[in-house]
Amino acid sequence: MEKEHERPERERQRPPNATLVGTKSGTKVIVIGRATRADRKRRVKYGDKFVDTYNDHFTHREQRQIGNIQYSLNSDMKDPRNEAECTYADLKTKEDRKDWNPRHERITMINIRNDRKKDPATIVHELIHAKLFMRGIHGSKQNEKKVDFETVGRLKTSGLLKKDSGYYYSRKEGNRNLPNRRDPQRDRISFRGMLHDRILLTGSIKKNIIGKPVERRVDNRFRQSFFFKRNMSLFRDNGK
Repeated sequence: MEKEHERPERERQRPPNATLVGTKSGTKVIVIGRATRADRKRRVKYGDKFVDTYNDHFTHREQRQIGNIQYSLNSDMKDPRNEAECTYADLKTKEDRKDWNPRHERITMINIRNDRKKDPATIVHELIHAKLFMRGIHGSKQNEKKVDFETVGRLKTSGLLKKDSGYYYSRKEGNRNLPNRRDPQRDRISFRGMLHDRILLTGSIKKNIIGKPVERRVDNRFRQSFFFKRNMSLFRDNGK
């Protein structure tokens, strides 16, 4: 049984549609839902899942660099076709910084589609975007394929083997040499390409890395990744 002192810190925040969930580094995830008493259980449930994933895949230092995060459960994304989105807002006054993200001049905001709220790969991918935003790298400067490459290095094995979407699976936005959807091996090729990159980054499917080590390897090895492979026969069954 989980000991009481090991449970993440939770407290109510005004307005009544927000619940705070504490991370291992002491920062907060501000979970935004509906302003009803019944919705609090939902906010705690998804907030705990989000923070558990956050704690497993990011270091104390990374969490402190990001600071507090606003996590919306309201599915009010700018583009409803997206599985998830990460944006940020500038905190222009001392009062705003004190209320929302002390010692930071902005706060990141993450929204995840309902069917992906428990998916570690989606959560980790958006948290990498949050990390980049807090370093001053705007969305237009963030390389989605490189973010997904880093995600593959950070994920625990269980989350990696369940990853079934994202840029590895996209011909338009991932590897343009992927076969079209009529090819029965297309998803298998994407999956094997993803495993290729896991080994490239960590040396083993069973090993994940976080913090500065994964960032350095991502920078050094991105051009060797699946996203730049032309010969898809390397990832097919029997070389067909």
